[in-house]
Amino acid sequence: MRIENESELIDYKGWFLRIRQPVNKPYGRILILLHGWSGDENSMWVFGKDIPKDYWVISPRAPFSAGIKGYSWREPTPGRTWGLPKINEFQSSLNPLMEMLNDWSILNSVTLKTIDLIGFSQGAALACALLLFARKHIEKVACLAGFMPEGGNEIAIPGMLSGKKVFAAHGTSDEMVPLSKGQEMVEILRYAGAEVETCTENVGHKVGSQCFKSLENFFKG
Repeated sequence: MRIENESELIDYKGWFLRIRQPVNKPYGRILILLHGWSGDENSMWVFGKDIPKDYWVISPRAPFSAGIKGYSWREPTPGRTWGLPKINEFQSSLNPLMEMLNDWSILNSVTLKTIDLIGFSQGAALACALLLFARKHIEKVACLAGFMPEGGNEIAIPGMLSGKKVFAAHGTSDEMVPLSKGQEMVEILRYAGAEVETCTENVGHKVGSQCFKSLENFFKG
């Protein structure tokens, strides 16, 4: 099904994916959009529509129900809603996601050497987990209104993220994920050797206009 911005919604091995092909396939770069808690494969498309046209842009739906609506990157826990997840809670999404991307890339003759990520909120936490556990595949990561999952600081080792580039945007009035959590994430990533660019604006749990422009420039470089 062809929908706006020349993207396509497909069901691939049980994963619902919204995909935009690059202008010169199959040689484009790959960008994965990771939605937040209660989002879906359409939630992140506002961040992907102005990404350079040499990217494959893939927005997957998380595999677990978030409850009343939307989806989650961690399995539901009785009596618990959103919360700050532990990093090992993402393993049930992280490994199948990477396996799916590897299979999809082979099917479409796409070389899966490196991928870039944009994650929002819980999706940014998953992006941090991917950066720590699957770093050889990751080049650039944008963490929007994000946080480091609990336990991530215990995994981070000086130099392990050397050469990785991260863009971190956060609202100073964010009540869902406080700015302090985003700052802790930045400290951990820098401790591990990542080159981190930050942007803050006086907004809530969203990305402000100036940070949005900086995000676009981050992927144009």
